Amino acid sequence: MTITIIGAGAIGGTAGALLTEAGYDVTLVDVVEEHVRAMQTHGLRIIGVRGDRTYPVKASMPDELTGPLQTVILAVKAHFTESAMRQYGPLLAPNGYIVSFQNGLNEEVIARHVGAERTIGAFIHYGADYLEPGLIRLAWEQPIHLGELNGEITPRLLELRQVLEHVMPTELTTNIWGYLWGKLVYGTMAYTVSIVDAPVPEVLATERGRRVARAAAAETARIAAAQGYRLERIGGFDPNAFLPSAG
Repeated sequence: MTITIIGAGAIGGTAGALLTEAGYDVTLVDVVEEHVRAMQTHGLRIIGVRGDRTYPVKASMPDELTGPLQTVILAVKAHFTESAMRQYGPLLAPNGYIVSFQNGLNEEVIARHVGAERTIGAFIHYGADYLEPGLIRLAWEQPIHLGELNGEITPRLLELRQVLEHVMPTELTTNIWGYLWGKLVYGTMAYTVSIVDAPVPEVLATERGRRVARAAAAETARIAAAQGYRLERIGGFDPNAFLPSAG
């Protein structure tokens, strides 16, 4: 399998390094030239929960990339999805597909450009930080959940699970939208408390802080429920607790 990872920051860089180590033909693509040149010259160093190692990855600037692309992992920030798809979508092979390793509901944007049949959803919850060009810290490990947008378990999904097992334990789901919306509930609450100029525990220690955080999470949960999505737990976080039916 030939894999192209668009966005070689914390999440994409970690995946690319581990897949390269597993023997796959991986190209990491990033817009930060210093980062790309550091990887080309010295490899990608990852520190953290799996130790301190340097991986001899293959890295490229966007204008150095040519198609057709087979398996693409999109790991850019959500607000860059539209521009990334305009640039890279035309390079996708007719039988290729794009997997979103992002926060949010970017699968909808991807599918608008290349079709739902060439889009795979993924719920990513492992934690990593881009520290400087050529250096990433893997902070914690969590399973990857993969799903087709229509809920089917397909042969390509089974194959992709075997590949991504080299990054993190990988599970298949028939309800990928439930995971994506569940994390969006979590993210809404996290964003609400993070915009306050105070430590998160201090914000949540106040009655007002808890009330605002609950209200924000509840609004996202209600939007998901109104569209018929069944929310999935995010680790120990249950987004269903914010629905009116939870009391």
